Amino acid sequence: MKILNIVKLILILFIVAILINICNIVFSKEAIKERKSLITIEDRVACQFAIEKVYWRHRIWPKENKRPKPSLNSVISNELLREKVEDIIRMDNAIKFYTGKTISGKLIQNEINRIAKNTKQPQILKEILAGVK
Repeated sequence: MKILNIVKLILILFIVAILINICNIVFSKEAIKERKSLITIEDRVACQFAIEKVYWRHRIWPKENKRPKPSLNSVISNELLREKVEDIIRMDNAIKFYTGKTISGKLIQNEINRIAKNTKQPQILKEILAGVK
């Protein structure tokens, strides 16, 4: 019985190792760099910064905090923005890998339309959309 459990454990560890290797290949930085896209990572970082600016502008600064609200540039680095963008690309790659489907422009537009229809803060959404165009 103990040998059977050990064999099962080894098999499970082997399968996990294979899955980790597949994930490392699909979601590696090399895969992100090789991804063909109409916009560059730098363009995506600029769009992400525009979105963060809108969020930061509307973020309420606590009255208890006597210090003035810092600038966005002092709170978020270009490296952090780039990491966020790379994470988004990894998620996009994961969707493509697991479903075999690419997120199309039409699908994105449908999601934007859904969000616009149901948003409780349409002005912020307009600012975000204006900032990323």
